[in-house]
Amino acid sequence: MGIKPVGSKKFTPQLRKEGTRAYIGTETDTIYVTEGWADAVIVNRTTGMQVLFALDARNLSKNVAILRDMERNVIVAADNDEIGIKAA
Repeated sequence: MGIKPVGSKKFTPQLRKEGTRAYIGTETDTIYVTEGWADAVIVNRTTGMQVLFALDARNLSKNVAILRDMERNVIVAADNDEIGIKAA
C-alpha cells in the first residue's frame, strides 16, 4: 500500500481486507480500534493501550465484532469524516 501526499491510498491489488488487521502493543484490558496505521501508533503511544489497525472505515465493524467475540473491551477511534463516523 502506498499513501500519496494528498492522503489517498491504494491497497495491494486483490487484498482481502474484510477482517484483516494488525495489532500494536501488548494486550491490555481495553483495546482501541483505528482506521489507519498512523492513528494506531499515535493512540498506542499516547494511551499505552493495545490498538488494532483496521485498514479503513469499511473494515471497522468486522474487526469490532471479532474483538467482542473475544470478550475484549473496545473503543473505536474512527476518522472524523462521514464514513468514519457512520462506521463508528
